[in-house]
Amino acid sequence: MRIGVDIDDTICRSTDYFIYEFNKKHKVKIRKEDITENTFKISNDFNEEYIKREQDLHLHNSLQFYDIVENSKEVLEVLKEKAELIVITSRRIALREKTLEWINHHFGNNFFDKVVFYNVKREDIPKSQICIREEIDILIEDNPYHAYESSKNGIDVFLIDQPWNKSLAESNKIKKVRDWREIHQNLIKI
Repeated sequence: MRIGVDIDDTICRSTDYFIYEFNKKHKVKIRKEDITENTFKISNDFNEEYIKREQDLHLHNSLQFYDIVENSKEVLEVLKEKAELIVITSRRIALREKTLEWINHHFGNNFFDKVVFYNVKREDIPKSQICIREEIDILIEDNPYHAYESSKNGIDVFLIDQPWNKSLAESNKIKKVRDWREIHQNLIKI
């Protein structure tokens, strides 16, 4: 079995730390719950393009401070005994080294069988196509678009509950989960 694992807000608490720093910088009080889509439509004062630039800059400058998502490592250690674990991320190539350092710091060297950076040139390749190419059986994800597209292509998805994915309904291929413990409970059944 091959399991695809997203990074941001799946194993890395990137949004939490970004919001904290964004609020401090702009003297606003945005909450994670205010993000109702996977894009930051958080205020009329900040357009989406500006927020995206801020996110990229923040990732580049602060990635080393991002925390690991609770229980992700413990569950992945158990899964590693029975499956290949492949990280799939659309982070820019400029963040490749810092991302690998973050993964190695929190999970150890060579914990994952493979780390795939896609859309590094912004070709707009859907994650579902990367999952097909990598022969992923199960994808662990927070983004509703990636979850839906992957499920349409026959990939089982565990969608970690986030404010921005509430509108995507469960299906026979998409299972909504609260956290990594629930992922573990569901995978034991498979």
